[in-house]
Amino acid sequence: MYVGLNKWITLVELSGTMPSARCGHSATVINGKMFVFGGKDERGCNNDLYVLDLVRFHWVRLDCKGGMSALLALACVYDGARVLICSRCRSVALPTARMEHAAIAIDDRFLLIHGGSGDGGILNTVHLLDTSTYS
Repeated sequence: MYVGLNKWITLVELSGTMPSARCGHSATVINGKMFVFGGKDERGCNNDLYVLDLVRFHWVRLDCKGGMSALLALACVYDGARVLICSRCRSVALPTARMEHAAIAIDDRFLLIHGGSGDGGILNTVHLLDTSTYS
């Protein structure tokens, strides 16, 4: 809803590389940018990441390269200064394709993605992306 008009409007002047029409994705706002991860389109589940600049209304597809870790059997607590994680960890290049997952922003810097479902069934991994470096 556009604040002040009390009605919905459609943003038609978007530029850049937009994500495909999809469902089951996450959309998380960090520092004036909306990060859209995963979801399912007509081809199946995705593990792509798009960013919409909420000032310029410009889309960019990010090609994150490695540096991410998948966390298994975890417990996660945020204490206001740091994320405390108890888990087994394995290194992966990117999160696997998924939909219906959870995503949260931490400290206006990190994007944390958990679970969901993919082609192999229900997922129980957590991925953390540093949006200041995209790694």
